[in-house]
Amino acid sequence: MVATRTAWIRALGVVSSSSLLSSLVAASAAAPFQGFQADAVGRAPGANQASLGTTGRTLGPGPTPCVPRNRNECGSLLLFPQLDNRPGERTLFTISDGCCNGVGGNVSIEVFYINKNTCLERNAVLTLTPCDSVTWLSRFVIPDDMEGYAYAYARTTGGPLGTPIVYNHFVGIETILNGIENFDYSINAVSFKGIGNELALNDDDNDGIRDLNGPGATLPEYEEAPAQIVIPRFFGQDPPGTTAPPYDSELILIALSGGASFTTIARLSAFNDKGTLTGRFTQSFFCWDKRPLRDWNPGTLNTALNDVDDPNDDDPNEPLGLGARQAGWLLIDGVTSSSTGPETIQDPALYAVLIDRANGGTAATLPFELCSQTNGDLLPVSIFGDGPNPSNGDNQ
Repeated sequence: MVATRTAWIRALGVVSSSSLLSSLVAASAAAPFQGFQADAVGRAPGANQASLGTTGRTLGPGPTPCVPRNRNECGSLLLFPQLDNRPGERTLFTISDGCCNGVGGNVSIEVFYINKNTCLERNAVLTLTPCDSVTWLSRFVIPDDMEGYAYAYARTTGGPLGTPIVYNHFVGIETILNGIENFDYSINAVSFKGIGNELALNDDDNDGIRDLNGPGATLPEYEEAPAQIVIPRFFGQDPPGTTAPPYDSELILIALSGGASFTTIARLSAFNDKGTLTGRFTQSFFCWDKRPLRDWNPGTLNTALNDVDDPNDDDPNEPLGLGARQAGWLLIDGVTSSSTGPETIQDPALYAVLIDRANGGTAATLPFELCSQTNGDLLPVSIFGDGPNPSNGDNQ
């Protein structure tokens, strides 16, 4: 076993319908995870790892100062990592005024569905009374066939065009329904606090874009996106076509920099249960993508996590009690995000969620985060990214 620091945070967590993974505990609020105790040691790349990369941000807490954010607190903006509005599929969303004080007036919520194919949005407006909660099936509010993600934020009431406001009261959760009534898995929403006084207007640069730029910005709007994503455990994956009940997990990546005209390159590093690097791959994706975990990084295959020719490569008998099934962990970071025009963003923000699928069961949870970064936005459409005067070379 490898000792780790005690300053972990489980960002907003989950429940699920898996017999194998039913022992997953609910998320707890703690101090954010600040880094790692030891440098990673990489396995020599094999013939199937020609695309392994070794450049870019090193393992650890990232730039100084490291500013973590607690996603377990009520926010003004909620990110829902998955939307499935395709025929036969449903997503059940809930937003609650979880930090209410029982006074004040109604508040409006602007809800956006993002289509993964275009990264363009459809929107609707809902209303909460003080201490209220609203739950809806995705198709009831916006019936368009699409898959992707959703986000929602507090705004002024009245009229179709409202202005975002600071209203750090919201908590949320979504449930993916397989069919009409069969629950598949649930994921808590990712919370971003608004910056400013309660009910203050919160589009400070008047560009119609939600800036995840943090309190240190000249015109701060919402808390920052994470700098790196840490997924503390995945099980060794089976190859395609496995006849036995397979370990066949999926990984969602969401681009949070650039916007609808940008393609993002992410770096995914997989480590086994002894801390050995089994695969570091860069992968390109647009807007929102969900793929089998092994396709993002073949170093997550069960056979890749234990080199049978190296007795020191793996901790024997781990995971304890699971026999020959291996386990590991992931570090995910943005490399670049480039538009159809001349703009390229270095170190773009992104988000990630692992959906565990094994032996017919499913579970999902939000990841841990390393520090934060200020170039996240929801959701520009310009080939130059964020505004109000988008320009080449501003890294937004």
